[in-house]
Amino acid sequence: MQQCRNHRNQPWRLLAKGLLILLLALSGIHLMGTGSPIPLWYFERLENSRAVQAISEGHLTLADQTELALPKIQRIPAKHPLFQAALVHGVEVDSAGELIGLVPVDRACGNDPILYRRLRINLSHLAGALDPEGIEVSAVTPDAIEFLKEYTIQYGHRRSSHERGHLTFYDLMNVAHVKRQFEDPIDFSQAYRVEGNPQESP
Repeated sequence: MQQCRNHRNQPWRLLAKGLLILLLALSGIHLMGTGSPIPLWYFERLENSRAVQAISEGHLTLADQTELALPKIQRIPAKHPLFQAALVHGVEVDSAGELIGLVPVDRACGNDPILYRRLRINLSHLAGALDPEGIEVSAVTPDAIEFLKEYTIQYGHRRSSHERGHLTFYDLMNVAHVKRQFEDPIDFSQAYRVEGNPQESP
């Protein structure tokens, strides 16, 4: 009787051992490629997030009917899918009056151990990267706006990411250009623009 029971359990034991070996092999492959034995997730959060009920080119309307404009932005890219995606989890109004949203960001390459990221993003910086001409003329110089046009996030350029409402690390670099112009602008009258056009080959 005991021998029959052991015989019946043998296929399950072999299956369990096979699955264990497979998991260890996959873990080893992932470790060699990324430095981590398992895929990782990284989620940032909003403090006191407030739901957004509606978006117009002039302001965001919150669930409590409060209307909030974006600092340094005169025209919000209200219909842009990537801007809308940044509002899914609501917005945070920080101590400086800046509006913060959350965006999913795809990993840069297969060697990145973090499979999924959700990062905080300044909505004024994102809006400026999506539509530089929507930046307030008093916030930066006309030359700066022309410069930022070269780094506009092109929707669909990273099709698989953008169609899911995700940004890429390349998009974050474009957002960083807007942040720099807002916080530490280049004086184009005194400095030669060395960045050039990112679309041109050397």
